[in-house]
Amino acid sequence: LVSSLHKEMMEAGFSPNRITYRALITAYARAHWADAAFHCFQQMKDSGCELDSLIYNVLLNMCLHLGMVENAFTLLAEMRISHSLNCKPDYWTYNSMIAIYAYTGDVHGAQKMLNDMAQAGYEPDVFSFTSLIQEFAKLKRFDDVVKIADQLLQAGVSPEDRLCECLLSVLTHCTRQDFDKVVACVERADSRLALVAQMLVGDIEHVMQSIQAILAESPKNVKKACCNSLTDLCWNFDFPDRAHKLLNVGST
Repeated sequence: LVSSLHKEMMEAGFSPNRITYRALITAYARAHWADAAFHCFQQMKDSGCELDSLIYNVLLNMCLHLGMVENAFTLLAEMRISHSLNCKPDYWTYNSMIAIYAYTGDVHGAQKMLNDMAQAGYEPDVFSFTSLIQEFAKLKRFDDVVKIADQLLQAGVSPEDRLCECLLSVLTHCTRQDFDKVVACVERADSRLALVAQMLVGDIEHVMQSIQAILAESPKNVKKACCNSLTDLCWNFDFPDRAHKLLNVGST
């Protein structure tokens, strides 16, 4: 629909302005139409429209989801050399780049980006660290997960629901060998949640009441993710009956 509207607009003799280009790029990027998004971005630059960090960040987020690492590095370089203050890297830029470096397995690059973020006046927060933790978990780099989680907690960042949810999801990637070291991080963030995770993969059967209590007290946007991670944990450790019980708990 967006593409057809753009075509109709051009055929009617109207030239896109900055607002139109921003809408087009955002739509294409969210749909993961990378070629169309970058084509519009180039047209926007060629037309002389003013760029800003919002447009760059939309493209960076798309690059993260599509694994377009080199394109992301090019965009960051453009932002850094831009003469416009509106195009300089901001909070969202740094968080996207942290996740992109983590995606490539470049621990030092991700850490450097965290430092650059702080030096630029943007304090890394739970979002900054959890994106790093999630990418390391996908790469099965659990020692790095523990290192980053400890760094976050030692920095005095409050272990809010997002961090607990993140660490719980990491457990679903673990083998039994890595489980204990990660669950220790969960315990430092939320001891009750860690106990439930240990009980689920241990020999204690009667944990559903504890899980119901945790879900009841969790914010709405966390309940589903928490239940999903605990269910995945049961499947990964070969407890299908407990996974089915968790499904019932979540449904009610």
